[in-house]
Amino acid sequence: MHRRPGILNTTTGLVTTLINIYTAKNGTWSVTAIATVALIGVMLSVMAAGFSVYTLLIRGLSNKG
Repeated sequence: MHRRPGILNTTTGLVTTLINIYTAKNGTWSVTAIATVALIGVMLSVMAAGFSVYTLLIRGLSNKG
């Protein structure tokens, strides 16, 4: 699983945030927690989309030529 540090880091951040919410905060979602999860979710989506474009388009084109 090389060349995916963005996806791995954002996934780790999301898991860590969720663990913090459900252990330290007893499952209570604060405004900060909601904003953090939303931002990490957006970043995870951006990283996954970028990786998908790279994998499908760029690698696909380089294999054909």
